[in-house]
Amino acid sequence: MTGVPPFGVLLERLLTHRRLAPGGLARSAGVPESSLRAVLGGRAPEAPLLEPLAAAFGLHAADLFVIAGVPVPGAPAPAEPSTGRFLEDLVSDGVCLPAELRAGRRPHPRRDAAHHPGRTRRPPVLPNAPPRRSLKRPAG
Repeated sequence: MTGVPPFGVLLERLLTHRRLAPGGLARSAGVPESSLRAVLGGRAPEAPLLEPLAAAFGLHAADLFVIAGVPVPGAPAPAEPSTGRFLEDLVSDGVCLPAELRAGRRPHPRRDAAHHPGRTRRPPVLPNAPPRRSLKRPAG
């Protein structure tokens, strides 16, 4: 399995998919075209460039930050240490939702997760629980 392509490659694919030219995107986002072309050429993106690009594409800024591998400003820490490992898959799945869900009716997993109270983990076996019956059948 190969790794995720660099952000510049992903951005180029998004431009091609949306049938946009780099100059047109730079104008609609209000960013210097030279900065956009530098990212397309392989330079690491910076936060001040990502927010206007996300708005120009009609994406949530946090989604573009995650795709770019840049820390999301003001993002809450995961409720549990293992939560972060599923974020990339969650965002990838969300981007692939059908068009009717992408048109403003897409669920907001980050907002929903932030409002979720979380749950405490119970030990696998309660201390005073009766022993479990075996489901093994007698030999023979």
